[in-house]
Amino acid sequence: MATRLRRFEMHFVSGNSKRMQIKWRQQRYDESRKGFSILQREVFLKEDVEARLKLSRTQQLTDEQAKELRDWQKELETFDQKYWLHRRALYKLILEKPKGPWVRKWDACSRREAVLSQKQRMLCAARGGCCERECGCCERPLKTHRANIKYGHCTMECGCCIRNRGFYKPEFERLGTGQKREYNQALTWRLRY
Repeated sequence: MATRLRRFEMHFVSGNSKRMQIKWRQQRYDESRKGFSILQREVFLKEDVEARLKLSRTQQLTDEQAKELRDWQKELETFDQKYWLHRRALYKLILEKPKGPWVRKWDACSRREAVLSQKQRMLCAARGGCCERECGCCERPLKTHRANIKYGHCTMECGCCIRNRGFYKPEFERLGTGQKREYNQALTWRLRY
């Protein structure tokens, strides 16, 4: 019933209000995705640093492995600041949250049940994420000491996906919003037809 009412309401929202709500939704989505990406990268690096340190106890690391380990440890030192900045941006968006049916739809779609829905799993699988391999990473909470964002689907920073692909390619996360939207629309189209 609430969904029908929200859909009905969407037809009677002014153009300006609709644009404002949709712009907020996109900013909120991008910031949430960025936060989850930060957490996935941090978890991945911690796992790899731990594995590399374990390896260093049994054998001598090559110069390349030692340099990579130092680079990872240096990158890990930046995550407190990155995550703090992300949380500030997220709280700013929450404080600026407009009212209306398009925002209420966002709220409904951002619940854990919706995030782990069949449609979102198919999109994750289409992007080559963990839902494609059915390893269950998306259904388990991230192993992080940070609060809040614990569930979500794969970003380019997902350690399981990086290990499966065999390479790390973070360029997608740096694409502009329009390019990401085109990419995701292409995936959605691929799933529909």
